[in-house]
Amino acid sequence: MGQQKSYLLQGRTFYVRQKGKSQDPLFIDDACYGYYLKRLLNSLRAARQQLHTFVLLPHEVRLLSSPYSTNGLLRSMQRAAIDYGEYFANRFSSICPLLTGQPDLHQVERDSQVLEYQKSIELAPVREQLVNMPGEYPWSAYPINAFGGHRNPIFMHRQYRTVFFRGNHPFQRYRDFVATTSSTGSSRPEL
Repeated sequence: MGQQKSYLLQGRTFYVRQKGKSQDPLFIDDACYGYYLKRLLNSLRAARQQLHTFVLLPHEVRLLSSPYSTNGLLRSMQRAAIDYGEYFANRFSSICPLLTGQPDLHQVERDSQVLEYQKSIELAPVREQLVNMPGEYPWSAYPINAFGGHRNPIFMHRQYRTVFFRGNHPFQRYRDFVATTSSTGSSRPEL
């Protein structure tokens, strides 16, 4: 994607996808998922990034974030990948199936698209046939967005607040939104 750092500006929202370099799973067990997630969340917090949702899949990481610094998002992802690689090598005495060095970034152009990206990220485990329902997958922010508990490290995007917190039962309204397909017949935004 070229010079990605140049357009990472405060107030914009980005869909981020970081894949493994090989076909081997990135995460062997729950301890691996937990270690990587803790490092990722700590890195994002230290770099003043607002994380709106995430999912850790066997072969990739996806998230939706609004940066507060121009290059903190990329550095956070890279720092988490390096720390996880060292953890994996020490724990398993083997080389980690590394994450790619530079994540793919896609700027969400309009606030009206944010919720479709968020839905797409949270439904990824269902599309990948890892679970039947998004709430069954333990390595996702879906339970926080669907049932509450927003606090650091997961922040409600302003579009999430605007759409779902006008009236009663905001979390039920969000769950209903995720359960439906978009107007294009797909729950996945075009990237």
